Amino acid sequence: MEVKIISHSYLKPSSPTPPHLRYLKLSLLDQLMPAPYAPIVFFYNQVTAPMVPRLRESLSHILTQFYPLAGIIKDDLTIDCNDAGFRYLEAQVNCHMNDFLTQPDLLMIHKFLPVDVHQASGTHHTGNVQINVFKCGGVAIGLCASHKILDGVGLGVFMNAWAASARGELSAIISPDFSSVSVFPTESSWLKEAASGMWGAMVKPGNFVTRRFLFDSASVAQLKDEVASSSKGRPTRVEAVSALLWKSFIKGSSRQRDGALKASVMTHLVNLRRRVRKDTLPVTDQTLCNLLWMASAAVPAADIEPELSELCEKVRASIARVDNELVHKLRSDEAKAVVSELCEGVTTSTSDGSNVVGFTSWCKLGLYEADFGWGRPVWISSIGVKGCEWLNLVVLVDSRDGDGIEAWVSMDESDINALQQDAEVRRFASMDPSPLVCFC
Repeated sequence: MEVKIISHSYLKPSSPTPPHLRYLKLSLLDQLMPAPYAPIVFFYNQVTAPMVPRLRESLSHILTQFYPLAGIIKDDLTIDCNDAGFRYLEAQVNCHMNDFLTQPDLLMIHKFLPVDVHQASGTHHTGNVQINVFKCGGVAIGLCASHKILDGVGLGVFMNAWAASARGELSAIISPDFSSVSVFPTESSWLKEAASGMWGAMVKPGNFVTRRFLFDSASVAQLKDEVASSSKGRPTRVEAVSALLWKSFIKGSSRQRDGALKASVMTHLVNLRRRVRKDTLPVTDQTLCNLLWMASAAVPAADIEPELSELCEKVRASIARVDNELVHKLRSDEAKAVVSELCEGVTTSTSDGSNVVGFTSWCKLGLYEADFGWGRPVWISSIGVKGCEWLNLVVLVDSRDGDGIEAWVSMDESDINALQQDAEVRRFASMDPSPLVCFC
C-alpha cells in the first residue's frame, strides 16, 4: 500500500484569535502526559467527493473556537495561540479501503498520520491532520492533536464539533472551555520532570508488538455476569475487560528469566470529570485539558493466580480512590506531595522488578458519533508498535455498536503470545478480526 502526500498546508482560524487569548497557560495535570500527540484514525467508507474539500473550510471555521490547536507549544507551561495554523495534509492511497480493512496491518496505520508520533517533539504544531482518500472514495482521517491540550474527552468534543461544522449544523457545535489552568494552576514545570521519570521507568527493552482483541457486546455481557456472580456489585465493561487482560498478563509474565516470581502493577488513567462533584471540580466535558489521574493497583509476587473477581475489585477500588478528597489535595498545597507519591510509587515498582501494565480507555467519548455528512466511521483505530523498547500498554476503544470493547495491546512478543494462547481470554475475545466483519 502506497500513501502519497499531494498537498500540505497550514489552516488558520477563519477569524483571527483576539490578542487577549494569545497565550494559553497549561494546567498542572497537562504536564502529566508524556507523549506530544494522541494519534487516532477514523475510517469512512461512503464519502461523496464534494465533501472532502468541505473538510478544510469547516476545520478553519471551528478553529476560531478551538484556537489553541492552531498554535504552537511555546514552552513547558504555555501554548502560543499565534494562528500559525493547523497542519493539514491530503494524501492519495493506491488501494480500496476494503483491501486494507480486510486484515489491517497495524504498522501501516502510521502512513495515515501527519506526523511520526514516535519521533515527534513537543515543539511541533499543536494540531495536525492527514486526509487520506482511497481509490474507492473512502476516507481515513488521521489526527494528531497535542496531548498538552486534549485528552480523550477533548478529542471527542473536537471531532464532533468539526463534523457538525462540516454538516452545516452550527447549532450542534459545543463551545470548548480552556479555563482549566484556573482549576489546577501551576507556576513551574516540576510535574513534567517527575512524570518523565515515571513514564521513563515504565519503558523497558523487548521485542514489542501490538495485537487487537475484540470483546463483542455478547462476550462483554457474559464476562460481566461471571465477574458479578462472585464479586461485590456488577462491574463496568472497562473494569471487567481490564481485569481479564491483567489476569492473563500476570500469568504470562509472573516469572523473570531467572525463574524468580515478580509482582504485578496495573495503572489506569481516570477521567476526573466523571469521578468528583461539581462543587469540588467545577468542570464539564467541554473543559478541554488533561483532566486525568493515574489509578494503580498491585498483586504481590506470591499471588500469581488471582481470581478474576479479585482483580476486578482491585481495579474498581483503585478507580474509586480517585475522588473528591484526592482532587481537593491536587488543588491545594498538598499537590506536590500527592504527585510525587504517585510518580515515586510507579518508579519504585519498576525498579524492584515488578511487571507494570498501563491501561487507558477511549470508551464513552462519542468518537463513533463523528459524522461529517457521510455517516459514522466504520472503524476507529489506534496505532501499532514494533520495536525493542516500549511499555506494556492497553488502549480500550468502543466497538462500533458502543457495547463491546476493542483492546489494543502492546507488549513484548512473548507476553502477547501468552495472552493470545490464554484459554480464558480466547473464551471472550477474537484476535485481530477484520473491521469489515465486526463493525459494519
